[in-house]
Amino acid sequence: MKLSPNPFIDIIIAELGEVESFPVDMIITSLAGEHIHHDRIFTSKKIVDLSNLSPNLYRIELKSDDQVLHEGFYRKIEE
Repeated sequence: MKLSPNPFIDIIIAELGEVESFPVDMIITSLAGEHIHHDRIFTSKKIVDLSNLSPNLYRIELKSDDQVLHEGFYRKIEE
């Protein structure tokens, strides 16, 4: 399971590989804990457009069936 690139400009690529079940929820929160973005992923690879986010540090969590599959901090930068 991989999210890249980090840092990112406008898109992030989710490569999930073999997961037990789809869909996988991508939940993005600010450092203050504010829910910023939610996306449902139904395939093993998805390009997610995050161009609407401001440059900052975000926490991204991937969950399936209420189980956390991946979590980490990702920085959005300006081009």
